[in-house]
This record gives sequence, structure tokens and C-alpha cells, in this order.
Amino acid sequence: AVTQVMNRKYLKHRGIVIYLYTPVEIQLLRTHRDKNRPLLQVENPEKKLRDLLKARDPLYREVAHYIIETNQGAARDLAQRILQLIISKAIV
Repeated sequence: AVTQVMNRKYLKHRGIVIYLYTPVEIQLLRTHRDKNRPLLQVENPEKKLRDLLKARDPLYREVAHYIIETNQGAARDLAQRILQLIISKAIV
């Protein structure tokens, strides 16, 4: 969705966009056994992830209201942080 200009415009102006940035090394650790990711069912998943990040990262950053790195901490803590961002945005 983020690769299309109209989608980016819609995302940016219709809500709160939170970009969950994860370095390729962490993505590889999290997905190396996942057979339900068609884009990663290639000979070199690391190269595929790097290519995707190179193409999409600037687009995600363009529309993001917040960027959160997800390379450390528990998912529960990350969810709490996101919830606080949304609540604080709604109050303002």
C-alpha cells in the first residue's frame, strides 16, 4: 500500500501512522522459520529484506507521524508505548 502515492496521501492525512522500524538482522531472526511469507521464500531472504527496506523505508518515514524501533523490549511494552502515543494524540 505504501508504494502508491495516493495511499500515502490517504495514510498521512486520515489517521495516525506509526512506523515500526526493525533492522534487517532482527527481521531475519524473527522470520527465518516462517513459511507464510511469500516474499521471503527466495534463495536469499536477507537480500530481499534489504531491497524491500531500501525501497520502502523512505516511504514509510514520509507518512509516519511516529517512528518506533522494535529491535528490543517485549511486545507488551511496545503495545503500551503505541497506546500512549495514540492517547496523547487524541487528547491534543
